Amino acid sequence: LAVVLPQPVAMLLSIARRPFLDLHMEALNVILSLAQNHWGQQEMKVVPGFVEYLLDRRTETERPGKELKYDIVHALVSSSTAEHEFGSSVFVKLRKYDREGPFFVGETTVAFQEA
Repeated sequence: LAVVLPQPVAMLLSIARRPFLDLHMEALNVILSLAQNHWGQQEMKVVPGFVEYLLDRRTETERPGKELKYDIVHALVSSSTAEHEFGSSVFVKLRKYDREGPFFVGETTVAFQEA
């Protein structure tokens, strides 16, 4: 009888998406460790929604989370294998995120109504 475990990165992503700060941060720490390894990058690329989560700045509201998520992106950008694993189009997005830093806020548009 074989037991099939869910993909570990998918499970970590599920935990990282939860609102419990201590679990959330620990999941991101494990993902950071995985990002520094070729085999970890291979696991990440097959998880649906992983890259989108990583590049979505709205998922982090606290400074430590923003910094840790940036550290994950920076580890991927600094890796010699991530561009091959994730592909050029994703790697360009990761590099952009890395250049913008952990606290980048995109342009905001304010609409004014004339009275």
